[in-house]
Amino acid sequence: GISSARTEVVGTDNRIDVTKTNQTDGHDVFKVDVVTTDLNVDEATGKVNEISTSGDADNSLVTAKDIKNAMRKLGFTLKADGDDTTKSLVNSGESVDLTNEDNNLVITKKADSNDVNFDLAKDITVDNLTAKEGLTVGEGDDAVSFKPVKTTNIKGINNQPALSLGGNSLTDLADNLVLTDDTTDKQSLPDEKDINRKNAATVNDVLNSGWNLQVNDNSGDKTVLKEDFIKSYDTVRFEGDDNIFVKHSDNGHENSIQIGLKKGSVAGDSATNNGSATGSSGFVTGEDVANRSKWR
Repeated sequence: GISSARTEVVGTDNRIDVTKTNQTDGHDVFKVDVVTTDLNVDEATGKVNEISTSGDADNSLVTAKDIKNAMRKLGFTLKADGDDTTKSLVNSGESVDLTNEDNNLVITKKADSNDVNFDLAKDITVDNLTAKEGLTVGEGDDAVSFKPVKTTNIKGINNQPALSLGGNSLTDLADNLVLTDDTTDKQSLPDEKDINRKNAATVNDVLNSGWNLQVNDNSGDKTVLKEDFIKSYDTVRFEGDDNIFVKHSDNGHENSIQIGLKKGSVAGDSATNNGSATGSSGFVTGEDVANRSKWR
């Protein structure tokens, strides 16, 4: 016990309760209790609830059990893109694993850092892509840049955004026409269902385009003697002989080819005056023969 003429034990900050009990033997017994308050956590949000405002609850003590239970329930709310329908509570001690399902993102974290890095994968797959300021494929001197431009003042054509390649070539396009390198006969137009007339033409398409050349005889049924496919940069030669001439002329805009019979000459033999005649190679008219032979 405590021997004194007057003994007083009090708690000065209201966090300790002291009660005194007088014993029959004259001793005083002092009981000291710690003032505690409840520590509760909202299991839906993982936040600590407001402590009771009665008395001096903010300065009250809590038990180790209360702390342990509260720590288990503490956490934070995890949401994706603000979607409340899929939000979840991540409690203390639980882990969050960041993943990507379509493999378009590479997510990395170093062991000695809490930083998480999100990078685009080297190869990505998307349904649609919008590049408002343009698109660059490749790098350095081999890079090809696509820049949006607008065509204007073209009569009869809607002015839609186009692409500027910056002077570079657009390569590896699919050909639309069949190869004609080994074609010696005529070539038919591709079936409409196999081509799209709005497709861009490739250099191969230009080189494989052309026209059919057909030679017929003079018979009534115009029997085909020869057919050949003339493609770009092929040469068609028009040749004459001793009796047929071929002439070519152009004015810078069009070419003309003239084919005709070479004109010959005929003369009567004035020395014999017997109706005989002499002449050169080539063709003459009946009138020429009659006139020169003195038949009229």
